[in-house]
Amino acid sequence: SVTQETERVPHRVGASGVAMAHVRIEIVDDEGRVLPPGSTGEITVVPAEDGHWAHRFRGLHSYLDAPEETARVHRGGRLHTRDVGWLDAQGYLFVLDRESDLINRGGSKVSPLEVETVLREHSAVADCIVVPLADERLGHTVAAAVVLRGDPGVDSAALRRFCAASLAGFKVPSAIAVVDALPRNPMGKVIRAQVRDLIEAAIRDPEVRTR
Repeated sequence: SVTQETERVPHRVGASGVAMAHVRIEIVDDEGRVLPPGSTGEITVVPAEDGHWAHRFRGLHSYLDAPEETARVHRGGRLHTRDVGWLDAQGYLFVLDRESDLINRGGSKVSPLEVETVLREHSAVADCIVVPLADERLGHTVAAAVVLRGDPGVDSAALRRFCAASLAGFKVPSAIAVVDALPRNPMGKVIRAQVRDLIEAAIRDPEVRTR
């Protein structure tokens, strides 16, 4: 964990920034143990221990009429953000996903954002979303819906091979559906439940391009 004594720090591509002087950012595992730089875990915030702003950070006081929820985010003297990310050796924070969005595949956690980032690196992919699909053996598997640029002749198998070149095997989508558009609400947010329906329809009939 690193505390930054000044707000003026160089920009680093992909990073959210560094901790301000009154706090420290620490990455912890499921048991609350602080992880070393480069390790992925939950992002937590604790008061700075020295300097002008030492022990002044109070963070969130409480949720209204929700003592159990308040206790859940305030544990071990730290504020648990429920965001997942990692710190580099210089204290720059990289946010990966929300804890609630992680896909639990047979006990291994997969960040949808990480898989989406890889998919978007493919020149044929215009848009994509990664969601969990129910699986009797693993609990969930990783699945994706993608929108392609025009009709480049890329199929789901090619996209899975592309992912496999950059991701661990358990993170590679077991199913990828090519769709004309991702379902969105009036605010522009992807409707994940409808995405799962599209992917399941494509699995049942892979010859049909889902609209």
